Amino acid sequence: VLGLLLILGVGNVFIANKTTYNVQEGIAQLQESGRYAIQRIGKSAHGAGYFGCMPPDIVKPKVIAILSGSKPEGALSDITDETAIFGLNNVTSGNAFSATVGTDVLTLRGTGDGGISLTGTETAKDDDIVVAAGRTVFYESDLVIITDCAASNLFRTTDNGTPLVVDVNCVTDSVVCNSEGELSNPFGEDALLLKPYIHSFFVKDTGRDNAAGGSISALYMQDINGNVWEYIEGVSDLQVLYGVDVQNKDNAADRYMDASEVTSAAEWSNVVSIKLSLLVDSVEDSLQKASDYTFMGTSHTPTDKRIRQEFSGFFSLRNRTL
Repeated sequence: VLGLLLILGVGNVFIANKTTYNVQEGIAQLQESGRYAIQRIGKSAHGAGYFGCMPPDIVKPKVIAILSGSKPEGALSDITDETAIFGLNNVTSGNAFSATVGTDVLTLRGTGDGGISLTGTETAKDDDIVVAAGRTVFYESDLVIITDCAASNLFRTTDNGTPLVVDVNCVTDSVVCNSEGELSNPFGEDALLLKPYIHSFFVKDTGRDNAAGGSISALYMQDINGNVWEYIEGVSDLQVLYGVDVQNKDNAADRYMDASEVTSAAEWSNVVSIKLSLLVDSVEDSLQKASDYTFMGTSHTPTDKRIRQEFSGFFSLRNRTL
């Protein structure tokens, strides 16, 4: 009897420790996932709308790059100040991103890595572009913007490293490059080379199941070439509110709206900040029983035993507020 009692006691301690471990591991995982997801979207948001020393509504890029594959909302040839940010609210079934019904899609356009100058001044529009040494490496078929305060061109590189070559109707890695073999004008040492991006963030089912047979959702991103990347598993909802300067044009948000309320291009051009809400879970069933959670101020009762937590982020569009 004493032996049975001892075994029972040890078993209870083991079960309790195992339960505690599962909860701690689940919390650690969802916190890491939530922080990274917010940080990743924030990086794209901070760079949205930057295309050089002049905004694209003043110096509109001349696009000679030939685009390939599917693309997010808005073609590169339509880069304007209004298209720096765009969103879809509570998408329905059959949407272009295959995003989970009822979630939002956030699209951000800008330039990220780059800011590398030329080593000298071109003498002709079809000269090779000799790039100064820098941390950014340009590879064959990369989309690149060359810009100064007077002109801007978007092209595909046709060689690795430096110099960069602009060729007409070339094909590299099965990607057609450019419609022309020269830029709009020669560029000098004051020009910069920037890598443009179009990042569309959304949530959808991964097609995988956890150990209990429950479906796993994740945060995805579609890039400038239409490639879709899975970033963070365990993200089941994305909701976005847009801070719009609707009154005195002081670059401060007067009202926060969802994407369906920001109805016109003029209103999209007045978006100066965004508020994000992500619902992140532990992927696996980490609790002994289902636990209620709150998202966007509403309480929910799940059917599984996952841990869930809401993560929020607030980001200003620096290129509209500075």
